[in-house]
Amino acid sequence: MKENPKGVREMSKVMEDLREESFAEGQEEGRREQAQMTAKNLSVQGLSVEQIAQAVGFRVEAVKEWLAQKAV
Repeated sequence: MKENPKGVREMSKVMEDLREESFAEGQEEGRREQAQMTAKNLSVQGLSVEQIAQAVGFRVEAVKEWLAQKAV
């Protein structure tokens, strides 16, 4: 493929797609980690699970899981 201009373009496109996918996954992971930390802090302040879920933009079930991990 490296010896063929079309092959080079195809491989470049594949590599760019992989890079973009990896970047998006990293952003989502960072967003989730930040939401978890915020959820734990809001819980300490006495907010309900429903209020926390609304504040961080994740489902109630996810917030419950995060807060249960804190107790372990």
